[in-house]
Amino acid sequence: MKGKQIIALVVAAVLFIIIGATNLLVQVEAEKQRATGVDETPDYMELLRESRQEIDYASKLPYEDFIGVINVTGTIQNVEEVYGNTEYDHQGTLDYIDALADSYSNQAILLYEETPGGTVIDADELYLKLMDYKEKTGRPVYAYMHSYAYSGGYYIAMAADKIYANRNATTGSIGVIMSTYNLKGLYDKLGIEEINITSGDNKAMFTGDDAQTEKQIQIYQEIVDQSYSQFLDIVEKGRNMTEDEVKPYADGSVFSAQKAKEIGLIDEIVDTYAEAQEKIAGELDAQNIDFSVMPKKKNGILNFLFSKAAELIPKSDNQVLQELSETKNKGLMYYAEP
Repeated sequence: MKGKQIIALVVAAVLFIIIGATNLLVQVEAEKQRATGVDETPDYMELLRESRQEIDYASKLPYEDFIGVINVTGTIQNVEEVYGNTEYDHQGTLDYIDALADSYSNQAILLYEETPGGTVIDADELYLKLMDYKEKTGRPVYAYMHSYAYSGGYYIAMAADKIYANRNATTGSIGVIMSTYNLKGLYDKLGIEEINITSGDNKAMFTGDDAQTEKQIQIYQEIVDQSYSQFLDIVEKGRNMTEDEVKPYADGSVFSAQKAKEIGLIDEIVDTYAEAQEKIAGELDAQNIDFSVMPKKKNGILNFLFSKAAELIPKSDNQVLQELSETKNKGLMYYAEP
Protein backbone atom coordinates (compact mmCIF):
# COMPACT_ATOMS: atom_id res chain seq x y z
CA MET A 1 0.00 0.00 0.00
CA LYS A 2 1.34 3.42 -0.97
CA GLY A 3 2.16 6.04 1.66
CA LYS A 4 -0.50 8.41 0.37
CA GLN A 5 -3.16 5.71 0.65
CA ILE A 6 -2.13 4.95 4.24
CA ILE A 7 -2.38 8.65 5.13
CA ALA A 8 -5.81 8.80 3.52
CA LEU A 9 -7.03 5.82 5.54
CA VAL A 10 -5.72 7.37 8.77
CA VAL A 11 -7.41 10.69 7.99
CA ALA A 12 -10.66 8.89 7.14
CA ALA A 13 -10.51 6.96 10.43
CA VAL A 14 -9.91 10.15 12.43
CA LEU A 15 -12.81 11.87 10.67
CA PHE A 16 -15.06 8.90 11.41
CA ILE A 17 -14.20 9.11 15.10
CA ILE A 18 -14.68 12.92 15.19
CA ILE A 19 -18.04 12.75 13.44
CA GLY A 20 -19.26 9.89 15.62
CA ALA A 21 -18.22 11.65 18.82
CA THR A 22 -19.70 14.96 17.67
CA ASN A 23 -23.03 13.38 16.78
CA LEU A 24 -23.14 11.72 20.22
CA LEU A 25 -22.37 15.01 21.98
CA VAL A 26 -25.04 16.80 19.97
CA GLN A 27 -27.62 14.17 20.88
CA VAL A 28 -26.67 14.30 24.57
CA GLU A 29 -26.81 18.12 24.58
CA ALA A 30 -30.17 18.11 22.85
CA GLU A 31 -31.57 15.73 25.49
CA LYS A 32 -30.22 17.99 28.25
CA GLN A 33 -31.84 21.06 26.76
CA ARG A 34 -35.16 19.28 26.34
CA ALA A 35 -35.02 18.06 29.95
CA THR A 36 -33.92 21.34 31.59
CA GLY A 37 -35.37 23.91 29.22
CA VAL A 38 -32.00 25.68 29.17
CA ASP A 39 -30.92 26.89 25.74
CA GLU A 40 -27.13 27.17 25.92
CA THR A 41 -24.98 26.50 22.90
CA PRO A 42 -21.60 24.86 23.65
CA ASP A 43 -18.51 25.70 21.63
CA TYR A 44 -18.47 22.48 19.62
CA MET A 45 -22.02 23.09 18.42
CA GLU A 46 -20.97 26.56 17.26
CA LEU A 47 -18.27 24.85 15.18
CA LEU A 48 -20.90 22.69 13.55
CA ARG A 49 -23.10 25.70 12.78
CA GLU A 50 -20.12 27.59 11.38
CA SER A 51 -19.58 24.77 8.88
CA ARG A 52 -22.89 25.58 7.25
CA GLN A 53 -23.14 29.28 8.12
CA GLU A 54 -25.38 31.51 6.04
CA ILE A 55 -24.80 35.25 5.86
CA ASP A 56 -27.35 37.91 6.72
CA TYR A 57 -26.08 40.35 4.09
CA ALA A 58 -28.34 43.19 5.21
CA SER A 59 -26.68 43.25 8.64
CA LYS A 60 -23.22 43.43 7.06
CA LEU A 61 -23.84 46.54 4.96
CA PRO A 62 -22.28 49.90 5.93
CA TYR A 63 -24.43 52.67 7.40
CA GLU A 64 -22.59 55.35 5.43
CA ASP A 65 -22.91 55.78 1.65
CA PHE A 66 -21.13 52.99 -0.21
CA ILE A 67 -20.77 51.14 -3.50
CA GLY A 68 -21.39 47.40 -3.27
CA VAL A 69 -18.60 45.42 -4.93
CA ILE A 70 -19.40 41.95 -6.28
CA ASN A 71 -16.41 39.81 -7.17
CA VAL A 72 -17.44 37.67 -10.13
CA THR A 73 -14.38 35.43 -10.17
CA GLY A 74 -14.36 31.89 -11.47
CA THR A 75 -17.13 30.11 -13.32
CA ILE A 76 -20.62 31.58 -13.03
CA GLN A 77 -22.64 28.58 -11.93
CA ASN A 78 -24.93 27.62 -9.09
CA VAL A 79 -22.77 25.02 -7.41
CA GLU A 80 -22.84 24.61 -3.63
CA GLU A 81 -19.55 22.94 -2.79
CA VAL A 82 -19.99 20.96 0.42
CA TYR A 83 -16.32 20.66 1.33
CA GLY A 84 -13.93 23.51 0.57
CA ASN A 85 -14.30 26.85 -1.18
CA THR A 86 -15.93 27.96 -4.39
CA GLU A 87 -14.70 31.09 -6.12
CA TYR A 88 -18.19 32.27 -7.06
CA ASP A 89 -21.24 31.97 -4.80
CA HIS A 90 -24.25 32.28 -7.08
CA GLN A 91 -27.10 32.24 -4.59
CA GLY A 92 -25.14 34.40 -2.17
CA THR A 93 -24.58 36.95 -4.95
CA LEU A 94 -28.29 37.11 -5.75
CA ASP A 95 -29.11 37.55 -2.06
CA TYR A 96 -26.47 40.27 -1.74
CA ILE A 97 -27.96 42.24 -4.64
CA ASP A 98 -31.37 42.06 -2.97
CA ALA A 99 -29.83 43.41 0.24
CA LEU A 100 -28.16 46.24 -1.69
CA ALA A 101 -31.46 47.14 -3.33
CA ASP A 102 -33.10 47.48 0.10
CA SER A 103 -30.24 49.53 1.56
CA TYR A 104 -30.66 53.31 1.77
CA SER A 105 -26.88 53.75 2.01
CA ASN A 106 -26.05 51.87 -1.15
CA GLN A 107 -25.37 54.12 -4.13
CA ALA A 108 -24.32 51.69 -6.88
CA ILE A 109 -23.00 48.23 -7.72
CA LEU A 110 -19.54 47.49 -9.12
CA LEU A 111 -18.90 44.12 -10.76
CA TYR A 112 -15.25 43.13 -10.43
CA GLU A 113 -14.86 40.52 -13.16
CA GLU A 114 -12.29 37.83 -13.72
CA THR A 115 -14.31 35.03 -15.20
CA PRO A 116 -14.42 32.64 -18.18
CA GLY A 117 -18.22 32.83 -18.13
CA GLY A 118 -20.55 30.10 -16.97
CA THR A 119 -23.85 28.37 -17.54
CA VAL A 120 -26.48 30.07 -19.67
CA ILE A 121 -29.14 29.88 -16.97
CA ASP A 122 -27.00 31.27 -14.15
CA ALA A 123 -25.41 34.06 -16.21
CA ASP A 124 -28.88 35.11 -17.32
CA GLU A 125 -30.25 34.91 -13.78
CA LEU A 126 -27.48 37.20 -12.52
CA TYR A 127 -28.04 39.61 -15.42
CA LEU A 128 -31.78 39.78 -14.70
CA LYS A 129 -31.14 40.32 -10.99
CA LEU A 130 -28.87 43.28 -11.80
CA MET A 131 -31.46 44.73 -14.16
CA ASP A 132 -34.10 44.32 -11.48
CA TYR A 133 -31.85 46.19 -9.03
CA LYS A 134 -31.52 49.09 -11.49
CA GLU A 135 -35.25 49.23 -12.13
CA LYS A 136 -36.13 49.04 -8.46
CA THR A 137 -33.58 51.60 -7.20
CA GLY A 138 -32.68 53.80 -10.16
CA ARG A 139 -29.02 53.36 -9.15
CA PRO A 140 -26.23 52.60 -11.63
CA VAL A 141 -24.26 49.40 -12.16
CA TYR A 142 -20.61 49.48 -13.24
CA ALA A 143 -18.34 46.70 -14.47
CA TYR A 144 -14.58 46.42 -14.24
CA MET A 145 -12.84 43.67 -16.25
CA HIS A 146 -9.53 42.80 -14.63
CA SER A 147 -7.60 40.26 -16.70
CA TYR A 148 -10.47 38.63 -18.61
CA ALA A 149 -14.25 38.57 -18.79
CA TYR A 150 -15.43 36.07 -21.38
CA SER A 151 -18.82 35.00 -22.68
CA GLY A 152 -21.10 34.85 -19.61
CA GLY A 153 -18.81 37.42 -17.99
CA TYR A 154 -19.44 39.75 -20.89
CA TYR A 155 -23.16 38.85 -20.80
CA ILE A 156 -23.62 40.07 -17.21
CA ALA A 157 -21.62 43.23 -18.00
CA MET A 158 -24.50 44.20 -20.31
CA ALA A 159 -26.38 45.25 -17.17
CA ALA A 160 -23.69 47.88 -16.52
CA ASP A 161 -24.21 51.54 -17.29
CA LYS A 162 -20.49 51.80 -17.94
CA ILE A 163 -17.84 49.14 -18.56
CA TYR A 164 -14.22 49.69 -17.58
CA ALA A 165 -11.43 47.30 -18.59
CA ASN A 166 -7.84 47.04 -17.52
CA ARG A 167 -5.52 47.91 -20.39
CA ASN A 168 -4.23 44.32 -20.37
CA ALA A 169 -7.66 42.70 -20.16
CA THR A 170 -9.31 40.58 -22.83
CA THR A 171 -13.04 40.14 -23.32
CA GLY A 172 -15.71 39.04 -25.77
CA SER A 173 -16.27 35.40 -26.70
CA ILE A 174 -19.89 36.17 -27.51
CA GLY A 175 -21.41 32.79 -28.19
CA VAL A 176 -22.71 29.51 -26.79
CA ILE A 177 -21.09 26.11 -26.38
CA MET A 178 -22.36 22.66 -25.46
CA SER A 179 -19.71 19.98 -25.17
CA THR A 180 -19.41 16.28 -24.46
CA TYR A 181 -16.95 13.44 -24.93
CA ASN A 182 -17.32 10.30 -27.03
CA LEU A 183 -15.82 7.79 -24.60
CA LYS A 184 -16.67 4.66 -26.57
CA GLY A 185 -13.05 4.00 -27.63
CA LEU A 186 -11.85 4.32 -24.05
CA TYR A 187 -14.70 2.17 -22.74
CA ASP A 188 -13.79 -0.53 -25.27
CA LYS A 189 -10.18 -0.57 -24.12
CA LEU A 190 -11.24 -0.84 -20.47
CA GLY A 191 -13.89 -3.45 -21.20
CA ILE A 192 -16.74 -1.17 -20.13
CA GLU A 193 -20.09 -1.32 -21.86
CA GLU A 194 -22.77 1.23 -21.08
CA ILE A 195 -26.30 -0.15 -21.38
CA ASN A 196 -29.16 2.31 -21.73
CA ILE A 197 -32.77 1.17 -21.81
CA THR A 198 -34.71 4.10 -23.20
CA SER A 199 -38.16 5.12 -24.30
CA GLY A 200 -36.91 6.62 -27.57
CA ASP A 201 -33.95 6.84 -29.92
CA ASN A 202 -32.83 10.21 -28.62
CA LYS A 203 -33.29 9.64 -24.88
CA ALA A 204 -29.64 8.62 -24.35
CA MET A 205 -28.11 11.50 -26.27
CA PHE A 206 -24.72 12.65 -24.99
CA THR A 207 -24.26 9.70 -22.65
CA GLY A 208 -20.70 9.40 -23.89
CA ASP A 209 -20.82 5.82 -25.14
CA ASP A 210 -21.33 6.46 -28.84
CA ALA A 211 -21.18 9.02 -31.63
CA GLN A 212 -24.21 11.24 -32.11
CA THR A 213 -26.51 10.99 -35.10
CA GLU A 214 -27.11 13.99 -37.36
CA LYS A 215 -30.63 14.31 -35.99
CA GLN A 216 -29.38 14.38 -32.41
CA ILE A 217 -26.76 17.02 -33.19
CA GLN A 218 -29.43 19.10 -34.92
CA ILE A 219 -31.66 18.94 -31.83
CA TYR A 220 -28.93 20.45 -29.69
CA GLN A 221 -27.90 22.89 -32.40
CA GLU A 222 -31.38 24.42 -32.31
CA ILE A 223 -31.12 24.89 -28.54
CA VAL A 224 -27.66 26.46 -28.88
CA ASP A 225 -28.97 28.81 -31.61
CA GLN A 226 -31.81 29.98 -29.37
CA SER A 227 -29.40 30.83 -26.55
CA TYR A 228 -27.09 32.55 -29.02
CA SER A 229 -29.98 34.69 -30.28
CA GLN A 230 -30.72 35.67 -26.68
CA PHE A 231 -27.07 36.65 -26.16
CA LEU A 232 -27.11 38.85 -29.27
CA ASP A 233 -30.29 40.55 -28.10
CA ILE A 234 -28.77 41.27 -24.67
CA VAL A 235 -25.63 42.77 -26.25
CA GLU A 236 -27.68 44.92 -28.65
CA LYS A 237 -29.68 46.35 -25.75
CA GLY A 238 -26.73 46.70 -23.39
CA ARG A 239 -24.45 48.45 -25.91
CA ASN A 240 -27.15 50.26 -27.88
CA MET A 241 -25.99 48.56 -31.08
CA THR A 242 -27.82 46.96 -33.98
CA GLU A 243 -27.60 43.27 -34.84
CA ASP A 244 -25.55 44.15 -37.92
CA GLU A 245 -23.07 45.99 -35.69
CA VAL A 246 -22.79 43.16 -33.17
CA LYS A 247 -22.89 40.06 -35.39
CA PRO A 248 -19.41 40.42 -37.01
CA TYR A 249 -17.83 40.22 -33.53
CA ALA A 250 -20.15 37.55 -32.11
CA ASP A 251 -18.39 34.45 -33.43
CA GLY A 252 -16.70 33.52 -30.17
CA SER A 253 -13.64 35.70 -30.76
CA VAL A 254 -11.91 37.42 -27.84
CA PHE A 255 -10.55 40.94 -28.06
CA SER A 256 -7.97 43.10 -26.36
CA ALA A 257 -9.26 46.00 -24.31
CA GLN A 258 -8.14 48.37 -27.06
CA LYS A 259 -10.01 46.45 -29.77
CA ALA A 260 -13.10 46.02 -27.59
CA LYS A 261 -13.28 49.78 -27.05
CA GLU A 262 -12.75 50.44 -30.75
CA ILE A 263 -15.71 48.26 -31.77
CA GLY A 264 -17.96 49.50 -28.94
CA LEU A 265 -17.97 46.49 -26.61
CA ILE A 266 -16.61 48.45 -23.62
CA ASP A 267 -16.52 52.12 -22.62
CA GLU A 268 -13.20 52.98 -21.09
CA ILE A 269 -9.70 51.55 -20.53
CA VAL A 270 -7.89 52.10 -17.22
CA ASP A 271 -4.42 51.25 -15.96
CA THR A 272 -5.52 49.90 -12.58
CA TYR A 273 -8.56 48.88 -10.57
CA ALA A 274 -7.93 51.87 -8.28
CA GLU A 275 -8.22 54.17 -11.29
CA ALA A 276 -11.57 52.64 -12.20
CA GLN A 277 -12.77 53.18 -8.62
CA GLU A 278 -11.67 56.82 -8.73
CA LYS A 279 -13.54 57.42 -11.99
CA ILE A 280 -16.70 55.76 -10.67
CA ALA A 281 -16.56 57.81 -7.47
CA GLY A 282 -16.15 60.92 -9.61
CA GLU A 283 -19.19 60.05 -11.72
CA LEU A 284 -21.22 59.73 -8.52
CA ASP A 285 -19.70 62.98 -7.21
CA ALA A 286 -18.56 61.12 -4.10
CA GLN A 287 -14.76 61.06 -4.03
CA ASN A 288 -14.43 59.50 -0.58
CA ILE A 289 -17.19 56.92 -0.94
CA ASP A 290 -16.53 53.45 0.46
CA PHE A 291 -16.27 50.41 -1.82
CA SER A 292 -17.71 47.56 0.25
CA VAL A 293 -16.93 44.05 -0.97
CA MET A 294 -19.54 41.30 -0.65
CA PRO A 295 -18.63 39.14 2.38
CA LYS A 296 -17.80 35.49 1.80
CA LYS A 297 -19.17 32.51 3.67
CA LYS A 298 -16.95 30.91 6.26
CA ASN A 299 -15.87 27.31 6.05
CA GLY A 300 -15.89 25.50 9.36
CA ILE A 301 -13.44 22.97 10.73
CA LEU A 302 -15.38 19.99 9.39
CA ASN A 303 -15.39 21.44 5.87
CA PHE A 304 -11.63 21.92 6.13
CA LEU A 305 -11.02 18.35 7.30
CA PHE A 306 -13.23 16.83 4.62
CA SER A 307 -11.63 18.90 1.86
CA LYS A 308 -8.15 17.74 2.93
CA ALA A 309 -9.27 14.13 3.13
CA ALA A 310 -10.77 14.33 -0.37
CA GLU A 311 -7.43 15.53 -1.71
CA LEU A 312 -5.59 12.57 -0.17
CA ILE A 313 -7.91 9.71 -1.08
CA PRO A 314 -6.91 8.20 -4.45
CA LYS A 315 -9.58 8.12 -7.16
CA SER A 316 -10.72 4.92 -8.79
CA ASP A 317 -10.73 4.49 -12.58
CA ASN A 318 -14.52 4.77 -12.50
CA GLN A 319 -14.35 8.09 -10.60
CA VAL A 320 -11.85 9.46 -13.11
CA LEU A 321 -14.11 8.48 -16.02
CA GLN A 322 -17.16 9.96 -14.32
CA GLU A 323 -15.39 13.27 -13.63
CA LEU A 324 -14.08 13.32 -17.20
CA SER A 325 -17.60 12.94 -18.52
CA GLU A 326 -19.04 15.54 -16.11
CA THR A 327 -16.51 18.19 -17.12
CA LYS A 328 -17.91 18.13 -20.64
CA ASN A 329 -21.58 17.70 -19.80
CA LYS A 330 -22.49 21.00 -18.15
CA GLY A 331 -25.28 21.84 -20.54
CA LEU A 332 -25.54 25.17 -22.32
CA MET A 333 -22.63 27.46 -21.52
CA TYR A 334 -21.71 31.06 -22.14
CA TYR A 335 -18.11 30.04 -21.54
CA ALA A 336 -14.58 30.14 -22.93
CA GLU A 337 -11.38 28.62 -21.59
CA PRO A 338 -9.16 31.39 -20.14
